[in-house]
Amino acid sequence: MKYFHQIAIASIVYLIIFLLNYIYELFQITKTSEVTTLLGLNIKTTITPEELETIFSVTWRMGITYISFVAIWLCGYCIITRLATNQQPT
Repeated sequence: MKYFHQIAIASIVYLIIFLLNYIYELFQITKTSEVTTLLGLNIKTTITPEELETIFSVTWRMGITYISFVAIWLCGYCIITRLATNQQPT
């Protein structure tokens, strides 16, 4: 049950990082372009005098970074838990 709780926390932290990355990249766009963010969000923007069209899609990089982030989080949790239980006073 502890691992499910840690996966939920890791997912929320990943989502916050993903949203911050998305907002940062979105405000960096100044012309018609296609940008793939560090975490795998693809932003395709078309700017014309009449309209601003933005299309969002995800790439395989998003899934890979999410799974990697959660795996690293769980490994860190296991290491910290083991160190904490080994250093308890007797």
